[in-house]
Amino acid sequence: RAETWRAMEDAYRQGLVRAIGVSNMTVQHLRKLKESASIWPPACNQVEVHPLYPQTDLLEYCQREGIVVQAYASLGGQDTG
Repeated sequence: RAETWRAMEDAYRQGLVRAIGVSNMTVQHLRKLKESASIWPPACNQVEVHPLYPQTDLLEYCQREGIVVQAYASLGGQDTG
């Protein structure tokens, strides 16, 4: 993850991208990434969030860090009942 993030930071610095983000990162993943990141925070973290899987701790962490959460399967998926 850290190596990929560094490559995205390089692309950002070169003006090749306007923003960089992550997908499916947990609080633990984000904390570890923050230790080595020179650009922080990610623009967004795309994760599964819905009423049956609210991920409250992750949402709170992202809010504190200024990371936009983009939910997928926000109404649940085909396997949620």
